Amino acid sequence: MSGDLFKKYKQEDNLDHSKSLTDEEIASLENICEKLLNSFIDWLKFNSPNDLADILDLAYDFKYKILSQDEASLQKLYFKNEKLNLNQKLLLLNHWRVTFNMLINSDISRATKDSFKLWFLSLAAQLFPSLRSKGDELWGVFNVSFDLCKYFAISDIPRELNRIKTN
Repeated sequence: MSGDLFKKYKQEDNLDHSKSLTDEEIASLENICEKLLNSFIDWLKFNSPNDLADILDLAYDFKYKILSQDEASLQKLYFKNEKLNLNQKLLLLNHWRVTFNMLINSDISRATKDSFKLWFLSLAAQLFPSLRSKGDELWGVFNVSFDLCKYFAISDIPRELNRIKTN
């Protein structure tokens, strides 16, 4: 359940918002995200429409747990479609990379991990111009599953990556 993910993740507010990533760290982050994005898209293509809908509904659950928090945070601003500056986006992306690394070997379900990876790699696709077309491809894979979702709607797709017109 994404509740387990939410509990493990809730450490974001400890980020030092004044910190900046070095050019080398940014290049490394882009490279890591590119590899993860390519393999994630390939993996998703082997899933059934129902499995993809489950991933989306778990992503919805995670997003709305973040949005329901009282305290302000970078991820809450991201999910509210607020404008984050470049440094804030990089810090959030790097934090999500660290969180993802912790989740890889955890006992959280594959679908829950995939739902988190969806947000993580969507932010990467928004941030790095070299990954934008892969971000579009990522969301395009889910096209067969939107009608099967219980909660997730097309309007939940990050605005910069939403090229889908009907649910």
